[in-house]
Amino acid sequence: QGILENELEILKNNKNGFLSFNSFLWTNIDRQISLSFARSAKNNPNLFGVLFRMKINSSIKYISLENLSYYLNSENEILFSIYSLFRISKIKQIEEKIWQINLILINNDNEQLNNYLQSIKYIEGQTSWLQLGLYFIQINQLDKAEELYKTLLESNLINNSEQLTILNEQLGFIYNKKNNLIDSLLYFKTSLKNSSINLSQNDSSLYSKYFNNGILLHKQNNLNEAIKNLKCALHIALHASKIDYLQTASLYYHIAEIYNEKESFVEAIQNYQSALENELKHFPRQYLSIAKTYNIIGEVFYRIQDYTSALSYYEKTLKIQKKYLSPNHSILALTNYNIAMVFDGLQQYKNAIEYASKAANIARHSFGSNHEDVRL
Repeated sequence: QGILENELEILKNNKNGFLSFNSFLWTNIDRQISLSFARSAKNNPNLFGVLFRMKINSSIKYISLENLSYYLNSENEILFSIYSLFRISKIKQIEEKIWQINLILINNDNEQLNNYLQSIKYIEGQTSWLQLGLYFIQINQLDKAEELYKTLLESNLINNSEQLTILNEQLGFIYNKKNNLIDSLLYFKTSLKNSSINLSQNDSSLYSKYFNNGILLHKQNNLNEAIKNLKCALHIALHASKIDYLQTASLYYHIAEIYNEKESFVEAIQNYQSALENELKHFPRQYLSIAKTYNIIGEVFYRIQDYTSALSYYEKTLKIQKKYLSPNHSILALTNYNIAMVFDGLQQYKNAIEYASKAANIARHSFGSNHEDVRL
C-alpha cells in the first residue's frame, strides 16, 4: 500500500496505538507478493510504500478465500471485515521509501476493545470514527457504538460542529433503540441546538431532528412540545423543493393523533383531513391506506356526535375495504359495526339493526359463534 508522508508520520508517532481500516481488507500471506505491491508505490514520488505484517490470534475469525477466488494462489489470500481493529506493535524501514508496520489483530469481543475506546487516538480522521460507530449500530452492537461516541465527546477529538451534531444525533438514536427515552431526547435536543445555530429555519437537515424530538416527546406524554416540534418538521417538509406527499401525510397524521389524545377534536380532524389530502396525491383513491384514514376521521366525528359526517367517512371506508378484503374479513365486521352505531346515533334503528346483523354474521365466520366479539 502507498501512503503520504504525513500519514506515515502519524503512524510512526502512534506506536502501540490502534488502527482501523475503513474498508474490507484483502491481504496475502505471501510476503513477496505483498512487498511487490508496496514497492509499486515508489512509482509515485509523493508516496511511501507500506508493508503491513499482521499477527492473528487463532481464536479470532477471518475469511480465507481459498476455493472462493478465481485468481491464482487464492489459498494465500485472507479477507478481513470492514473496520477490523489492529494494534500497532512495531514500525521499521526495510528499504528506501519502504516501511514495514507490524499489526496485531484485536478481538473486539474482549477487554482490548474497551481499552481501545478509552485511549482512542486520532489516526484516520474524525469522520472515520463516526463511521465506525455507525458500523457498530448496523451490526446491533449498540453498547460499543455508545461507548465510542461518548469517548469521542469526552475526549474533545471531534471539534467540527457538523460532526458533533451527527454524533449527538447518533447517541440519541442509540438510546431510543435502548428505550432510554430521557437520554435519547437529551442528545436529540443537543443535536438540534447545534444544528440550528448556523442553519436557516427551513434547512432540510433539521427535519429529522425536529421529527425525532416530536416522536420522543409524544412518547413521554409531553404533548404540547411534541406538537411544536412536529410542526417545525412539517414546515420544513412543506417548503422542500419537491414535496414528499407521503412524508407530509405522515406528519399531519402524527400531529392529528396527538390532538386526538388531547381531545382537541377540531384540530385533530383538520390534521387528519390534511393527511388524507396528501395521501390522495400519492396513492390511488381506492387504496387500503386511504380507507384507514377515512376510518379514523369517521371515529373522531363519531366521538363529537357528528353522526352524519361520521357515516360519510365510514361508508367510504367500507367501499374500499370491500374491494380489497375477503367478504368475511374481520375488519369488515368492525366497519359494519361502526356504521350500525352511527345509525343508532341518528336514531335510524332499522339501518342500525341491518348493519349490526352484517357485522355479527361476518364475525361468526371469522371468529366462530362462541367468540366474545360475536354479538348482535
